[in-house]
Formats: sequence, structure tokens, C-alpha cells
Amino acid sequence: MPMLMYRFILQDTGKYEGAGTYNKGTKVELRAQAYDGYEFTGWTINSQVVSRDAKYTINEIKSDINVVANFKKKNATTYKLVSGITNAGGSIIPSGRLFGS
Repeated sequence: MPMLMYRFILQDTGKYEGAGTYNKGTKVELRAQAYDGYEFTGWTINSQVVSRDAKYTINEIKSDINVVANFKKKNATTYKLVSGITNAGGSIIPSGRLFGS
């Protein structure tokens, strides 16, 4: 049976369990825990959120896969950025660089 690699990508914001090499068809359980000052926000595969729970189970490994454990700093100020594409003669407002607005 082929061996498949299961890799995690994360920063120094939390810890995880479950990375390794598994046989194809194996059930894999992943767990994440944020370090002090951070909170776990979810698991992503190919930039798509697959779970927001700290425990995530893949019932059957079918191929090599990279999973990202996402964390954010507690009480961090966050901003939403919205942009668009304009046709000739149009404009995007506000334009330029905005700080503290």
C-alpha cells in the first residue's frame, strides 16, 4: 500500500498533533492548540477552510496533502479590504493610501 505524506504549515502561534506519513485510506485525526495570546481560527487546505474546530478528522487519506493550522493574535485589530476593477473612465473610491481613517 502506498505511503502518503501529511504535512502541516504553521507559525509559532500554536501547536498541533497528527502530521506524519500514513497509508492510503487511513483515517487521520488532527488537533490544534493556540499558544497564550493567540486563538485557533481553523484548518485550511489549498486556502479553503475545511474546519473551524480545533479537532479535525479526515476519514480517508487519498493523496499527499498540505494542511494549514491557522491562528490569530487575540484582540488584534483587523481590517476588511474591499477593492474592485473599474472600466475605462471609472474610478475606485477611496483611492490611494489611507492610514488611520
